[in-house]
Amino acid sequence: AEKNFIEALPFLKDTTNLTILNYKINNYSNLSEIYKAKKEFELSIINLENSINLKNVWDKKKYNLSITEIEEQYSQEKAVLIAEEKAEIMQLWLGIIIILGAAAIIFGFITVKNNKLKSRNLNLKMIKRDLEKSNEIKKINNENQLNLISAALDARIEERKYIAEVLHDSVSSLLSSANMHLQVVKRKSEQEIEELDKTTDIIKEAANKIRTLSHKLTSTVLLKFGVSIATQDLCDKYSNSELSFDLQEENKIPRFEETLEIKFYNIIEEITNNIIKHSQATNALITLNYINKKMNITIADNGIGFDVAAAEKKGGIGLNLIKSRVMVLNGNMQITSSKEKGTKIHLVVPAN
Repeated sequence: AEKNFIEALPFLKDTTNLTILNYKINNYSNLSEIYKAKKEFELSIINLENSINLKNVWDKKKYNLSITEIEEQYSQEKAVLIAEEKAEIMQLWLGIIIILGAAAIIFGFITVKNNKLKSRNLNLKMIKRDLEKSNEIKKINNENQLNLISAALDARIEERKYIAEVLHDSVSSLLSSANMHLQVVKRKSEQEIEELDKTTDIIKEAANKIRTLSHKLTSTVLLKFGVSIATQDLCDKYSNSELSFDLQEENKIPRFEETLEIKFYNIIEEITNNIIKHSQATNALITLNYINKKMNITIADNGIGFDVAAAEKKGGIGLNLIKSRVMVLNGNMQITSSKEKGTKIHLVVPAN
């Protein structure tokens, strides 16, 4: 399939043709899925970006075509209305010749008023139609942006998971094996060799660092036991003498599809990191509740708080990243905060 799609690309040069352009978009999208399945993530992302960029070109062309059709339709309707208005005016003049002067003047005055009203209503209809078209285009652009964010996050999750698995399953095993061989050499050696002890310590330190890095990339607790246990593990790790994290479950949280659990955990981790960095809180409570096929996550702290409107206007990276993750999951996020009164973030995300 990869070979066929690559060989097809040179025949899809005419990007002015929407049908050919659509075939080219699908080609790049299929190549992205192929490389993703082969775990060649860099090529997967490149082809995905090509697909998305061409999709944006396709949307612009489609948009321009729609605008042209609207303008042509508007011109035709306007011409028809002008012709109808001319016909009505001719009839009015014939009536003026026949009807008495006074009655004709009054009738003409009323007709002019009606024509102005019709013209005004027509303008309002055209404005309304343009607004509806504009809203439709904005909706398409928003969907494309969400698809791009979702694809980037999914690729990042897959890559982090793959690296974590390699570190945990392969590199850690190799280091353990090397340490075992050193212990055998040490036991067989007739004299004590200081370098062997140093080498053993270095291998142990490397193994610990790899284990820590592997857990940071993707929590093994999350993959084995789910969001609830992983969040409790996060609370235990992040709590200290100055800041305490507590977990409260309002009912039993089930297991979800692995990618969805990773996205839930990443959102919780991002918010807790913000609490550690900025809140100056002494206590934070994470509440998990699964009801009506929706995951409810509430994280509240007793820190210094912040101006929500000002932060959203400023557009901080951390807050925007959390919003993007929630939007990708078709969820809602509500932030309540005020200075010196702490912060509360409530998320509701559909989850089967």
